[in-house]
Amino acid sequence: MKNTNYLLTHDSFQKLVKDLADQESERIFCKHSLQHFIDVARICYIHCLEDQIPVDKDLVYVTALLHDLGRSLSGTDGKDHHLHSQEIAQSFLQEMNFNPEQQALILQAISQHRHTQEIATDPFARAFQLADKEARLCFQCPAYDLCYWPEERKNQVLKY
Repeated sequence: MKNTNYLLTHDSFQKLVKDLADQESERIFCKHSLQHFIDVARICYIHCLEDQIPVDKDLVYVTALLHDLGRSLSGTDGKDHHLHSQEIAQSFLQEMNFNPEQQALILQAISQHRHTQEIATDPFARAFQLADKEARLCFQCPAYDLCYWPEERKNQVLKY
């Protein structure tokens, strides 16, 4: 988990996480915190083990840590957060020990995680997409009735 721990201690990463927390401090809906990132990583890794998707745990965690960082920039230029997150990820990945194929896998999962109506075709990207949704505990959310998610999308039970 060398890359994961490198990222967690990186000053720029910590600043982006703090900026996102500050930006969402008044948000009543699900937040995009470090806890969310870790929850997504753990659930995604379970999916990868269950479905025998051959990816390194470090790759899963780095993908999860980077996937929503673009939310701190969304709204500034009309670009969706997953595109900003992909750009942020590219800059961090240059400093890490992933080969080009692994970097492409990370960037693909980040770019496709938001579109649950468009099912990702790559097994890892699909596992990541599912994990991002399944990480939400809708059934216990105090803002459940105000949430814009349709009822069929809300998690009514714990899966992982």
